[in-house]
Amino acid sequence: MGDADHGNGFRPYTVGNVGGQPVAGIMKLMAEGIPVYWGLYVTVDNVDATLSQAAEAGATIIQEGFDAPAVGRMGVFQDPFGAVISVIKYNDPDHESHQREWADCFTTHGVFSWFDLRVADAEAASAFYGDLFGWTTQKTEMPQGAYYIINVGEEGIGGMVSVAAEEMPPHWGAYVTVRDLDAFIASAESSGGKLLFPFVKIPEVGRFAAISDPQGGVLAGFEYMIPDHS
Repeated sequence: MGDADHGNGFRPYTVGNVGGQPVAGIMKLMAEGIPVYWGLYVTVDNVDATLSQAAEAGATIIQEGFDAPAVGRMGVFQDPFGAVISVIKYNDPDHESHQREWADCFTTHGVFSWFDLRVADAEAASAFYGDLFGWTTQKTEMPQGAYYIINVGEEGIGGMVSVAAEEMPPHWGAYVTVRDLDAFIASAESSGGKLLFPFVKIPEVGRFAAISDPQGGVLAGFEYMIPDHS
């Protein structure tokens, strides 16, 4: 972990690193009433144009585009289905040189490797995000129903699935690669976290489980069976 104070009204920001490369950040909530959450950022060419396009397609702008010193420009919106996500354009293109080859994310402990969108209508969400970000999706049938795998170019980075609002609020969820899921669960529980449900096994892929940290942030650990999962 490393701390950075951005100044100019920005609160201290703790950067989490794996192998000397940043993977995530932690900061104090900006206002009361906001639940603890892990926020996802999508890199775009133009933050303001993306927010405008999202709004025209039915999204609600939560934070208009703003500049973060020494980082770039970013904004936040709630999609038409209720899930919140952020967009960012970095000042320095080399800022992203820390990113690994995507295949390595499935073998490196502590690195984010998959992202899920759970909303009432995954098919409509697929069209919305495809138009907005240029993502393509591949529909596959899962025990819980149709699952739309998100592809950026040829890389699978996540998926979308339909879940009724009364069953689960609309949200983006994140998965972190772990080398030992049982140890991940034990570590979380010994530190005050809670296991939210028994681990789920996906044949020929691996198994995962979601935990809630002591402050309420939810994150899933994924132990992959095969190094070339995509």
